[in-house]
Amino acid sequence: MYKKLPTLRKGFTLIELLVVIAIIGILAIVLIVALDPIEVINKTRDTGNVSDAKQINDAYVQFYTANQCYPWDFDATATPVCSGPTQAASGALASADFTEMVGQGVIKQEFATRVLANTDMNLSSTDPATGTFQTHVYFAPKSKAFKAKNLFDNSGDCSTAGAVNVCIPGTNF
Repeated sequence: MYKKLPTLRKGFTLIELLVVIAIIGILAIVLIVALDPIEVINKTRDTGNVSDAKQINDAYVQFYTANQCYPWDFDATATPVCSGPTQAASGALASADFTEMVGQGVIKQEFATRVLANTDMNLSSTDPATGTFQTHVYFAPKSKAFKAKNLFDNSGDCSTAGAVNVCIPGTNF
């Protein structure tokens, strides 16, 4: 008499494997669509720009505290070394200002190089003739999240809404 051995089923069938792979693929697509990777990258870039803008404003404050003027008013070869305060030219960050701040140890060369390579960052300031002088570092945001909540103009007034910029106000002097 022959005894029938029980058959052991080892592994999965091809159909079962294909179904699991299809489910994983569908979940991956849903996750990618939900996260919107381009928005995540843009939001990360904007967050970095906000951090850099705050550091730039802090550097201007440190420079002003040490010299009683801003880098654009400073000339180490002149007497007196400060000719200001004068209003900063609105627009791209000036490399001469950063060279002066690096020279005095206010910022590191690596930070200056990285920030100056970022063409999104701009500087404006209020007119010192108005009584209160304030610098503003601003940039045009890339992410929807920053565009929706941070819209200011580049007139030097971070308190009024404008068209397209995220404005990081500095300290009043």
